[in-house]
Amino acid sequence: MVGRLSGQDKIEFPGKCVITPSIILNSGVRIKDPNHDCRQIVCGLNGLALVQGCGVHTLSPPCYFGDYVNLDLDYPMCCERMVLCD
Repeated sequence: MVGRLSGQDKIEFPGKCVITPSIILNSGVRIKDPNHDCRQIVCGLNGLALVQGCGVHTLSPPCYFGDYVNLDLDYPMCCERMVLCD
């Protein structure tokens, strides 16, 4: 549960984003989302996390998006996808 704090988390880690029990971020820190191929988590103020993804894009037929080009790149460069056309 990204960006959601329990009452106990707020007490133990005030102002931090508790992403998982082992991932606790300070305000202003950005990381690649460990649960998604190409997404970023940004820890904001008061322990609130922002999840940034690649967005929704469409192509005109007969073209469509294939796989991501390089998931090893940092966000948002990892968002690039192959364009395939029939």
